Amino acid sequence: MWKLLFAIITVAGLFAAAPIRVSWNTGNAHLKRAPTVSTEGLTRAGTVDLIVDLATDGTVKRVASSVGPEDLRERVTASLKTCQFAGPDIPESAHIIVYFVAGAGPPMPSPPPFGRTLAELRFSYVSESDQSAVIRGIGVRAGQILTDEKFGSASRAVRAINPELQLMLTLHAGQPVLVVTGRSQGPSR
Repeated sequence: MWKLLFAIITVAGLFAAAPIRVSWNTGNAHLKRAPTVSTEGLTRAGTVDLIVDLATDGTVKRVASSVGPEDLRERVTASLKTCQFAGPDIPESAHIIVYFVAGAGPPMPSPPPFGRTLAELRFSYVSESDQSAVIRGIGVRAGQILTDEKFGSASRAVRAINPELQLMLTLHAGQPVLVVTGRSQGPSR
């Protein structure tokens, strides 16, 4: 009887949910006070990629845009109230990638894929005229090597074209993709 009970507990333990670890990649923006993300009840891994606007004291004014599973975005957005960026030159905005990784397995994902070939440029809620201006003005094209400097320059160029636009870096099939987002006309998700 005890052997059967031990076997049932052991098998159940093998199928228990692995703990979720959280890692933040803030690029060149330095954190003075790191955000605290609740992983209580979280059972899956994922990635949230977002742009935040910062106040001069380094606190987050607002989340300008975000990409990723809705439940993970909600956790990240809530946690941003607890963080603060630091440094002599706090940027107006910061590109942040938050990784939710299951278990104690392999190390957290690496920083954004700078030094790799840009796969494509995508647009979401961006007018045709702004799309044309971005394509002409950002200085990086699909097929070119994407560097941290080129991403920073492209991000500033996008904001100069239209302050309502944001440039985000994400991965698709392991390759870097730049996504230019505007304001949605409907309810935010």
